[in-house]
Amino acid sequence: MTAVRFAAPHVLSVTFFPKWLPILQRQVGSLPLNVRSDGLGSCCGALENGDVDFVVCFVDARADLKSAYEALPLSRCDSILVGRDKLVPLSVPDRAGEPRHRLTSGSETDVLYLGYETVCTLGRAVDGAIGRDGSLSRLRLIFENAQADGLRSMTLLGMGVAWLPLSITHNDILTGKLVRAGPEPLDVDLEVRVFRTNRDLAKRSEAVWRQMSAQSMTARSKISGLSDKMLASGHVVGF
Repeated sequence: MTAVRFAAPHVLSVTFFPKWLPILQRQVGSLPLNVRSDGLGSCCGALENGDVDFVVCFVDARADLKSAYEALPLSRCDSILVGRDKLVPLSVPDRAGEPRHRLTSGSETDVLYLGYETVCTLGRAVDGAIGRDGSLSRLRLIFENAQADGLRSMTLLGMGVAWLPLSITHNDILTGKLVRAGPEPLDVDLEVRVFRTNRDLAKRSEAVWRQMSAQSMTARSKISGLSDKMLASGHVVGF
C-alpha cells in the first residue's frame, strides 16, 4: 500500500511528528505514513511537483498566511492548524544565573545575536518580533543558520542570544543550561500547520485530510485552556 506522504523542516520531523503521528495513525487506521525531512523550500517544491501530499511547517501566529508565503506555493494552499509552539529569546546564564546576553530596552550596548537565515520561516517570525519592539537592545548578528538545532548548539556554547522553540529547549531551561534573555512580549507564538495544494489527492490522502480537519475543529476549543500551561512546560501542543 502506497504511503501518505508528508514533508517537513527538520525541527518538526524530530519534535512534532514523533508525538503527532501515533495519534494520527490511530485515527486513520493502518494507512502507512511517510515523512520527508528537508528545508522548507525543498518541501514546497516537492508539494508543488506532487512528490508529497502535505507539507507541515511553522507559521507565525500573527502573520497573514498569504503575505507570509507570498514567494512560496504555500500562499496558494489550504491549511489546517494541528499544533502550537513558541519561540523564546534564550541565553546561557552567567555565574549568578542571569542571562549572559540580555535583551533590554534602550541599551546602547550591542548584544551578540544568533539568527535564522532570512529565507527561513522562523527568521521572518523573529524579525517581526524584533521590529515590533523599537526600543530593543542593539543586536549584532554574528551567526546565521537555517536550522533551530544549529542555533541551539551555538547558544549553549555561550555565543549569543537566539530565539529558540520551546519544543527543543525545555530540558535546557529546566536544567538551567539556558535562561530567558528577554521579557515575554518578545516571545513568538507559532502555529504548526498542514498545507495541501488545491488539486485532488489520492483517496487515502483525502481521507487523512478530512480526519485532520475534523480533529483540528474538535480540538481547538479544548486546546485554548491547555496551550499556555503546556507550552510553559516546553511541550509542543498537537491535536
